[in-house]
Amino acid sequence: MTGPVPVTVATATKGSIGVYLDAIGTVTPVYLDWITANDGRDYSGSLSRGPIRPQSDALIDIDSRPYAAQLLQAQGALSRDQSLLEKHK
Repeated sequence: MTGPVPVTVATATKGSIGVYLDAIGTVTPVYLDWITANDGRDYSGSLSRGPIRPQSDALIDIDSRPYAAQLLQAQGALSRDQSLLEKHK
């Protein structure tokens, strides 16, 4: 196959594909894609060939540092606003 492969965006849903095949062998995907962020945040994945993973295993990790910084900023603003409220009572 030559040329670009069209890619569409869809919302992930949980469900069953409904196609099962019990066999010995290797499954090779027809197409692969990389997960990228539009907001500049870092996402790292651990998708690789190998054994089936438990459902609880994370497939991607989102860098939590920007969210932690936003949380600290919001907590500081809340503390400031509560202090101002106490002064004006």
